[in-house]
Amino acid sequence: MVMKYQKNMFVRYRIVESQPYLVHKGEAFILDEVGVKVWELIDGINSGEEIIDKIAESYSVTSKEIKRDIEKYLRELQKGGLIEAS
Repeated sequence: MVMKYQKNMFVRYRIVESQPYLVHKGEAFILDEVGVKVWELIDGINSGEEIIDKIAESYSVTSKEIKRDIEKYLRELQKGGLIEAS
């Protein structure tokens, strides 16, 4: 089964003093450059594998090299209630 991810509609993306954040239930989560790219790719259409492939392409690395890290990041976002999987 292919997992597709979508953003929790109550999570807000903000940039404060050049630092990107996700804000949810009064908590702020800082995003780094890769985190911003992953967040932009979470649209309910891209699967986890497609997100991994697109990030790998952006950084000229293989999907295999970053798969574990991106999957872990997606699980953390899901655990924090920031995204949902379907």
